Amino acid sequence: MMRTLINTLIFSPAQMAICIIVGIVFAALVGLNIYLLIIYRVKQERKMYDEQLQQRRNALLDKLEYLKSGGEPEKRSWLNFTVDDEEDEREEESEDGKKYVTVRMAVGDKPVNAEIIAVDDMSPRVRRKLGFRAKRHNGKKYYARYSLGFDAKLRYSDDETKARYVAIMDEIHKYGGINIVRQFANIRICSGKDTLAMLLFGGKRICVAFALDPAQYEKTKYRGEDKSEKKMFAKTPMLVRVGSDEKTEIVKYLINTVAKQHSLPLAKPRKIKYDLTERSQEEMIAKGSVRVIILDEAHDIVQKKTPREQAAEEVKTDVMAHTEAVEDKTDVTVPTVVTASVPQEKDETPDTALEVAAAKQ
Repeated sequence: MMRTLINTLIFSPAQMAICIIVGIVFAALVGLNIYLLIIYRVKQERKMYDEQLQQRRNALLDKLEYLKSGGEPEKRSWLNFTVDDEEDEREEESEDGKKYVTVRMAVGDKPVNAEIIAVDDMSPRVRRKLGFRAKRHNGKKYYARYSLGFDAKLRYSDDETKARYVAIMDEIHKYGGINIVRQFANIRICSGKDTLAMLLFGGKRICVAFALDPAQYEKTKYRGEDKSEKKMFAKTPMLVRVGSDEKTEIVKYLINTVAKQHSLPLAKPRKIKYDLTERSQEEMIAKGSVRVIILDEAHDIVQKKTPREQAAEEVKTDVMAHTEAVEDKTDVTVPTVVTASVPQEKDETPDTALEVAAAKQ
C-alpha cells in the first residue's frame, strides 16, 4: 500500500529530497543576505558617525589654534547657560497641588557655566518680573542660569520639531470636548477631569505621554516607554518620543485611540494658526516662558564708577524708586530664584507668580 502511495506522488523520493535540500539552501542564502545587509548598514552608520566625530574634532582643533594665535573667542549666547531639566527627573506638582521645579546644580563661590547679569542693564519690565528694586539692587550683578519652559524650547527648536508639533496639535483639535492646559514645562490634554495626554520636551525632541497601558502595546509598533514609576507620569504612563515622521504618525494613531476610549466627538474643521516665532530673552522672561535662577551675587566684578557716573546713577535710582512706589506700594524681599509659568489658553499658574530662592553654598 505504501509503494502504491509513493508511486502516485508527482515526485520520486529522490526528487523530493533534492527539492528539500534546495529549499534549505535557498532559505540559508536569504538569511545570509539579510545578515550581510544588516552588517553593511551598521558599518555605514558607524562610518557616518566616525566622520561626524572627526569633523567635530577638526573644528575644535581649528578653533583651538585660532585662540592660541590670539583670536577673539566667540561671544556665548544666554541660551548656553540653560539648566538641563530631564522630564523624568522633574516633579511637576507637589502633594498639596503647589507647583514647583527642582533644579539640581553645584554652586560654589564662582558658579561654573553661569552668566553674569547686571541689574542696571535690565528693562523695567524684567526688573519688576524678577522683583529687583532700585535702591536695593541697583549697581549689583549676579551669577544666573536659565530654565526654559515648553513654550521657550518650542520657539527655539528647529523647523522639523515645530512641524511635528503642529501636526500633533492639529490631530488633537479634530476632537471636541477637550481642554488644553498649558503649564510651564508641558501641555496637558484633558477631557473633564481626565488627562488624556501630555506634551513635553525630552532633550530637544517633543515627547507625548498617553493615558494608555504600555504593556498592551509592548509587542506592537505603537509601543512606548513605561513611565508609570514616575509621579509626573502617573496619569499618562506611556511615553512616545517624536524624533521622526514615522513617530509622528504613531502619535496620531494613539491620539485617535485615546479619543475613541473616551468617546470624544469630532469637532468642526477649522484652521488654526500657531505663533512659533523666536522671541527675545526679555520677552521670554517677562512672559514667564523662561525662569531665571539667581545663584549668587557677583561681588568680585562690581565696577567702580566715577563721581559723575555715581551722581547720574543716584538720580536714576531716585526716579526708578519713585516709579516703583507708584506701581507697587508693597515691598518685595530679595529675590533668589525666579519662577513663572506660561499664561496661554488655560494657565493654572498666575503670570505674577514669582519664587526666588538662594542657591548659595
